[in-house]
Amino acid sequence: VQQPCLIIAATASITEHTNRNSPMRTVLLLLLMFFAVVSFAQSAEELTKTAYDLENEKKYEEAIEIYSKILRKDSSHYHSYVNRALLFDRLDKIQNAYDDYTKAIQLHPDSAVAYHYRAILFYRMTYSEEAILDNTRALELATNDSLRMVCFSNRGNARQQKRDFQGAFEDYTRAYLIDTSSIAT
Repeated sequence: VQQPCLIIAATASITEHTNRNSPMRTVLLLLLMFFAVVSFAQSAEELTKTAYDLENEKKYEEAIEIYSKILRKDSSHYHSYVNRALLFDRLDKIQNAYDDYTKAIQLHPDSAVAYHYRAILFYRMTYSEEAILDNTRALELATNDSLRMVCFSNRGNARQQKRDFQGAFEDYTRAYLIDTSSIAT
């Protein structure tokens, strides 16, 4: 709240104490304008925290708008696409969720997380084959056992959905083996 007053006072001081056409005045005014923009702009991290808080309060539409704001500033912000997609999914805005998961995958094709969540979306839409493919890709990319276990389980669900009971059994068994080995350690 004090920053606008400081900027106005600094601008007045620069105007008063420097020659109207001096290069020093121009540089000082440009630096001042830069400071104003930087100090007033919320960072992506601050905006993301605000969006998380809104999500926890079940204010999904408002959180979506915050992620959209981040993406208007930086259209390559992977996490905002994934987080916004999760919210769209929660609100049953399936096409929006699909678009954001797909954009996140385009931006970060080596991320298991976006494939994993898009696979869940495909499963809910009864697109079993697509869910299996995305879960398989997520399994190839996953670096931790927790995600691998969930992907095997989800791929098993998709296989069961398409009546591939043998494949479902194999995936559930692999998920179980990861889970029991994690418990032992």
